[in-house]
Amino acid sequence: MKAKRRKMSQIDSDLYCSIVGTCFTCDQVRHLLLEETDAPVKDQPDYVVHEVAVASLRRNERFRNRTAAYLDRLYSREVYAVSKLSSKADLDAYWDERFASGSISGAYWALFTHGHAGNEILTRVFGMVHMQGHESAREEQERRKEVERLHHQIHVIEEDSVRTRLELDKTTTKLRQLESALRIAKKKQNELKRQVVLHCSEIASLEKSDPVLTTRENEKLVKAVEMLNAQNQRLREEIKVLRIAQVGNNQSTFSMESERSDEWPAPNIDCPQECEFRDSCNLDAKSVLLVGGKMSMVPHCRRFIESYNGCFAYHDGGKEQSLHVLKSMVAGADIVVCALDCVSHSAVKGVKNQCRGNSKRLVLLPNSGVTSFQREMIKMNQ
Repeated sequence: MKAKRRKMSQIDSDLYCSIVGTCFTCDQVRHLLLEETDAPVKDQPDYVVHEVAVASLRRNERFRNRTAAYLDRLYSREVYAVSKLSSKADLDAYWDERFASGSISGAYWALFTHGHAGNEILTRVFGMVHMQGHESAREEQERRKEVERLHHQIHVIEEDSVRTRLELDKTTTKLRQLESALRIAKKKQNELKRQVVLHCSEIASLEKSDPVLTTRENEKLVKAVEMLNAQNQRLREEIKVLRIAQVGNNQSTFSMESERSDEWPAPNIDCPQECEFRDSCNLDAKSVLLVGGKMSMVPHCRRFIESYNGCFAYHDGGKEQSLHVLKSMVAGADIVVCALDCVSHSAVKGVKNQCRGNSKRLVLLPNSGVTSFQREMIKMNQ
């Protein structure tokens, strides 16, 4: 036998707040108030809409009846299911099952309007929903804190991403520079190998010629080979380091400007017949190292030195060649010439210190010129 249902006016008005909060969504309450009352709640916040609805239920019988009818339609299945139950045990079991599943809105309305639901079960149902509201509030606070923490974490990650991108750009630029340096080092190594093979061939050829000339030329070429081997070894070490540092494929090619050799006219490397120092210009197989100066003057300086029985070597002073290689070249030279207008300050300082420490003859040229180079070499042999 179905129990007679309890009207909303028979429910304690203190429970209206709980019924509105549990059985309605905010939009449903707002819509019902706008349809059934003249309350201006369209643009009001949710808590104001809730307060107006509870107050209207307490003082407006028509609104109570319209609200009850609305909830009966909305939760017709739950109302029908509960109407078949009459014992306290059955009502308790029904509520526990609905509460565990999280579907309490319809069950809450159906139980509070059920004629056989006594104070004991309604107090238990109200208490459980009331405490769930407190727990939900705490969970909401925790959720908001977690959202705030995640927003902060996202901000930190974005900043780290920007820093990582900048570091990646720097690393990419460095790798491109290393790749370019590796190509240059390989090119220089190949040139040194070619020169070593050439000098070895000259040594072999001289060994078959005049013994007196062979001894003198052999000493000069041996020194040249030793200097070239020192350069080659240093380049090997540089290439090894560059290969370790190199990552990825070649992404860009850096072009190097080369100076044209016809910028300088070919000088006359022979002294005139009337030169008083003509017979004394003999370097006696000494090794001469030119540091700095223009590339265009190198072949003319080389011919000049070799024409007076000397051995010539060149280092660009740190423009492209390593300063570590310069140290070994200075160590193997008898005379060091620095062109001050085309060499780095650190290279000049290093050369001065090394020459002073090893009693090397050092000649400083105020400008890069083949004539200046020849003049200083002649003065040195006076």
